[in-house]
Amino acid sequence: MTHHFLLLGAGAHGFNTYLLDVLPPLIASGRIRLSGIVEPDPTAQARALATLGPDAPPAFVDLPSALASTAPHALIVCSPYSAHEADCRLGASLGLHLFIEKPVCGDLTAVCRVIQWVDAAGVKAAVNMSARYESEKLAFTQAVLSGAAGRVEYLFARSSWNHEANARFRASTPHPYLTEAGVHALDLLRICAGGRPRRVFNLAWPSPESVFQGCASSVVSFEMDNGVCCVLEGSWSVRAALAPWRDEYIRADGSSGSLLLDRRQLCTLQGSSITPMPCDSGGPSGTTRLFTAFLDWLDGSLPSHPTGIHSNLDCMALLFAANASAESGQAVDVPAFLATAQAAASVIPQDTNFSR
Repeated sequence: MTHHFLLLGAGAHGFNTYLLDVLPPLIASGRIRLSGIVEPDPTAQARALATLGPDAPPAFVDLPSALASTAPHALIVCSPYSAHEADCRLGASLGLHLFIEKPVCGDLTAVCRVIQWVDAAGVKAAVNMSARYESEKLAFTQAVLSGAAGRVEYLFARSSWNHEANARFRASTPHPYLTEAGVHALDLLRICAGGRPRRVFNLAWPSPESVFQGCASSVVSFEMDNGVCCVLEGSWSVRAALAPWRDEYIRADGSSGSLLLDRRQLCTLQGSSITPMPCDSGGPSGTTRLFTAFLDWLDGSLPSHPTGIHSNLDCMALLFAANASAESGQAVDVPAFLATAQAAASVIPQDTNFSR
């Protein structure tokens, strides 16, 4: 079956990730058809259409206009995350499946509302947590879960580089690093730890010389309900490329040794012995892997999606609880924080018409 998609957002990420990388092979194979592009910025819209050439689909400045002129089966939600709730609500109400860029929304209550809309409409929704599915991190995760370090007690990740030149549009965001990039490391750590996040503390700080007005550096410590402890050290304003994207330092300490991923090199550590391990999990990685899995899920050949919106909820709860911790200066109880957001989420009106 050929699935018809609308792409919401052809800015830097939508253009580079989807229009240049993920979608062209799938369009060429007939697996998907791009019904349209939604992009309000005229420069970005023109760039997208020029790249797609004579077979480019129509472009629109907003989602309602696109939906009035096209008949997609699903949306790729790559718009600014402040717009995700409205986009997802409208799409779900029309029976459209959703492939959503992280974070799902700009706050946890909005995330919970999106899940309500998805459940009420009976549509499928997944979140693009691509970093955990990059080949080297997938190999690390598989090694941890297979017991390469024994029973894991502690996980640490460093993800730090200067991202000011590429993320000036996030200059006024309160927690740009953690919300945009660090969330990927939080997701990886929680999956490798097992269990669910219980408590988090985020020591975050601004850098006066940075373009970011908010806190673009963090040391996040959190505990899982199975007792495993995790720490993330990350920054977008550090002046050295300590652990840039795809070259992170990630370690799991366990009962039989440590497992280390450092600049895409994977090894086990026992005493003074270092044993290299294969670092290629095989097959597609990152967004390509998750988007292809989404198509398989829509086709019915996968019973569920590895980053379905329900399984992603703990990650979103951990992220926004960490942001709340930075603002309060106190540790945050993650389950209680999530419960408060779920209680605050709007109740869906009973007369809403979810036509499919």
